[in-house]
Amino acid sequence: MDALGHINHTRYFEYTEQAHVYWLEKIGYSPDIRGKSGTGPVLITASCTFVKQAIYPIALSSHFFVGKPGESSYETWCEIRDNNNTLYASCNAKVVWVNYRAGKSVPLPGKIRTAITAAEDCC
Repeated sequence: MDALGHINHTRYFEYTEQAHVYWLEKIGYSPDIRGKSGTGPVLITASCTFVKQAIYPIALSSHFFVGKPGESSYETWCEIRDNNNTLYASCNAKVVWVNYRAGKSVPLPGKIRTAITAAEDCC
């Protein structure tokens, strides 16, 4: 909560990233930053449209969606809603799969591509 008594706008980006991490865990992905492949996701863009102020205290939930995969990237959308299904924010991001050591994009792993293709609302 900020000084005005509402949920600070930066929290919505955290909610969206938490939903993304939850989705990755749900499909069985675990980070391999220092491992054999040294590859994983990097957020390259993020935006959020704030629809309504969320006044503390409030229970919010994230509804996460994944778009059609590209060669090395995919887009995500996340709606932040309350228990009455009222929309408070709509956020989106673009994620690129990279080789962390080389600092370059790499093709999406088959497991990730398959999960994206089959994805539905997960969170």
